[in-house]
Amino acid sequence: MEKQLIALYKDIKEISERLNRSTYPDDIKRLKKRYADLFVSLRSYLDDPDAPLDSLNYCVAEFAAQEMGQIQSKRKREMARVDNNMAMVSYFLPLIREIESLRAKELAQGMADAWNETFPGNHISGMTVEEIKGGFRSSPCFITTAVCRSLDKADNCYELTLLRMFRDTYMTGCKERIDAVKEYYRIAPQIVERIDSCPDSQEVYASVWEQYLKPCIRLIEEGQSAECEAVYSDMVQCLASRFCIEA
Repeated sequence: MEKQLIALYKDIKEISERLNRSTYPDDIKRLKKRYADLFVSLRSYLDDPDAPLDSLNYCVAEFAAQEMGQIQSKRKREMARVDNNMAMVSYFLPLIREIESLRAKELAQGMADAWNETFPGNHISGMTVEEIKGGFRSSPCFITTAVCRSLDKADNCYELTLLRMFRDTYMTGCKERIDAVKEYYRIAPQIVERIDSCPDSQEVYASVWEQYLKPCIRLIEEGQSAECEAVYSDMVQCLASRFCIEA
C-alpha cells in the first residue's frame, strides 16, 4: 500500500497545481475512482484495530523529503515545500478522510504529524473534502489579494499561495487561531473597501506590502509561524484603526 500511496501523492501533485473551485469536486471524484482499489485495501486494513499505522504514516513524507533533498536552490525548495503542502492539505489528506473507516481520521492525522515532523516549521492538519469546499466558498485572503492585485501579481502567485497555505494550515491549528481568522473575515472586507475608496489606494497597498506582507512571507519561509501571525495581526489591527473600523 505504501507504493500505491506514493503513486497517489505523485498524481495529486500535478493536479494540485491547478487547484480551483470549479474543478476540485471532479478532481476528487476522478482520484477516488482511479485509486478505488487502494481505498478499499486501506479500509480493510484500518478495520483491524490492531493494524499498525507507522509505515503508512511516514511513507509519503519520506518520499517527499527525498525529492526535496535533490533541489539545490533555497527558493526553489521553499516553493516546492509550498506545492507539497498544498497537495497534502487540499487533496491527499482529505481523500484519506473519505475512507469509510473509524480509523481514517487517525491515519490522516498520523500522516499530518509525520509530515510536520519531517518538515519542521510545517503545521498541516487533516482537513476534509467538505472543509476544503467550504474554504472555496467563504475564505478569500481579502487584504492580501487586494495588495497583490495592486502589484499586478497573479492570483496563483508564489506570495498569495504561501500566505493562503499559512492560513489553511497553521492558522487552523487551534481554536484561538480559528477565532482570529473568523474575526479577520469580519473586518477585512471593510478595510479593503475603505482603502479602495482612497485616492492614494495604490500607495496604501504598497505600504502594506513593504511593512507587513513581505516580512510575513520571509517569516513563513523561515518557519517562524508564530512571528508571522503576530505581524499579520498587527497589520489588521493597525488598518482597522486607521480606517475607523471597529475591531
